[in-house]
Amino acid sequence: MIETIASGLVLAMVSGLTFIAYKHPAGFGRLFFPIANVISSVAIGLCARALLEIAFAASIISHLAKDFPTRPMSDIAQNASTVVDSLKSFGFVVTIYLVVMAYLFFLRQLPKILDSTTPGA
Repeated sequence: MIETIASGLVLAMVSGLTFIAYKHPAGFGRLFFPIANVISSVAIGLCARALLEIAFAASIISHLAKDFPTRPMSDIAQNASTVVDSLKSFGFVVTIYLVVMAYLFFLRQLPKILDSTTPGA
């Protein structure tokens, strides 16, 4: 249910930005930097969170590894899976950030692209 709502909101946002960039390029030019700054700030925050989770889990693993004979292996495995999950989320955030920023830069250049195209003969 929530995935449907989230995907609908993302689709509406992309459609709205595309419409503004196409119909009102000067307005989108004014919106570009604030939008890019917000998206960059969120991406930096999410990446920092993932890196902190990795560092935290790695420190717990090293602490648990010292007491390995007395600790169950499941404790270490659970923290190792946290590291792997954090690495996956870090990669996901970076990939989504790059795609969104590429799309925003494309929209920023859209008026130049449309002006430079000549109709087919």
